[in-house]
Amino acid sequence: MNIGYACLGIAIPGSKMKSTILKNAITERLLSLIEHNLNALESMIDYNIENGVKLFRISSDLIPFGSSVAAEQAVDRLIPFVSTTVSVHPTQLYELFGAAAGIIIALWTAKRLELKEGGTFLIYVAWFSAVRLAVLPLRALTYSNEIKLIAYPMLYLLLIVGSLGLIMNRRSNELKQSNNASSINGDG
Repeated sequence: MNIGYACLGIAIPGSKMKSTILKNAITERLLSLIEHNLNALESMIDYNIENGVKLFRISSDLIPFGSSVAAEQAVDRLIPFVSTTVSVHPTQLYELFGAAAGIIIALWTAKRLELKEGGTFLIYVAWFSAVRLAVLPLRALTYSNEIKLIAYPMLYLLLIVGSLGLIMNRRSNELKQSNNASSINGDG
């Protein structure tokens, strides 16, 4: 059995990955970040070789805005040995599949609950926020722990609870209006 670790070697000198936001993602900056991240990866690989670590998952954030295929191709050129198992967590694919499933679930649920205008969107917001929350621990984000462990989860939970709360509030109001209309018309 091989025992290793995933994505970040926080105690390994020179292994801190860098990231950027989309508005700052110009070619020169991306190339600089990729070069830095590959150097950080090389530090982690050197550490792994020196310490006999034979299983290591590379962060999907190695190449900012890159696909997992691009990351694997870059790694294939970098790693000259074959005795180590390398894998990348394709979090983008998890989120894509979650988004696709969310569309179907939101449409089905909205139809089944006979939700009015905007209900499908609210269900989708709750679903996709739950998917993002589930995928969050798999991502190797370079943000501070306050953001990764507190801000993001709180944002996703707020979106989930807020969306579901709005749906329940709207349903409650619709039922009240329906009951009021029935009692006015003498149906109740």
